[in-house]
Amino acid sequence: MRPFLAPTVLAAMAAASPALAAPLAFTDAAAWAAAAGTAPIPVLMADVDPLPPGTTDVGPFSIRIDRNDDGDTRVDGGVFEGDIDASPEETSEIDFVDFDIAITGFGAEFFSTTTGDLLTVTINGVTFRFDTLLTSDGDGFVGFYDPAGITTLIVRTEMLTTDGEAFDMADVRLIPGEPVETPTPAALALFGLGALVLAAARRR
Repeated sequence: MRPFLAPTVLAAMAAASPALAAPLAFTDAAAWAAAAGTAPIPVLMADVDPLPPGTTDVGPFSIRIDRNDDGDTRVDGGVFEGDIDASPEETSEIDFVDFDIAITGFGAEFFSTTTGDLLTVTINGVTFRFDTLLTSDGDGFVGFYDPAGITTLIVRTEMLTTDGEAFDMADVRLIPGEPVETPTPAALALFGLGALVLAAARRR
C-alpha cells in the first residue's frame, strides 16, 4: 500500500463516532456518588405552584411539564408532584431538558412510585421501571449515572387502572462532569487498521 493512503485511513478513524455507555440505576445514594467519583450538587427548585404545561426554567435545567396535558404536575416547596386521576391508559410526562451544565448523574428521593400503576424514567433512550427498582411502598432514592453524559431524561407516569396514580420526587441532585467517550468496535478496528498502514508505510 502506498504511504499517501495513510492519511485517508486516519481521517476515517477520526470520523468514527463514540458509543454511548449504557446508563446505570442505583438505589443507594452513596453507591451512586461513588460510581461517579464526583460529589453531587443539590438542585434548588423554585417554589412554583402549579407549574403550567410547557417548558419552565428550573435552576440548572429546564423541565417540560405534562406534555399530554392530561394530569396535574407541579412543584410545591421544592417537591415535584405528578398526578393522574381520570381514565385508564392515561399518561403524563415530565421531560428534563436544556441542561445548563454537563452532567453524568441524576438522582432524587421518590415516593409512592409502586403503589399505583407505572412510573418509569428514560435516560438517553433507556427506560427503567420503578416497580423493579423500589419495592414495598415504592419510597426511596433512585439515581442514574452515565459516563457518556445525560442528554435526555423523561419521567413518565402511565395509568393502567381507574384508581389514579401519583408520585413525588424531592431532593434532586446532579453529578456534574464532562462525558467520557467510549470508542465503538468499529473505531477500534479502524485504529488497528491505521496502525498497520502506518507500519507498512514505514517499512516501504
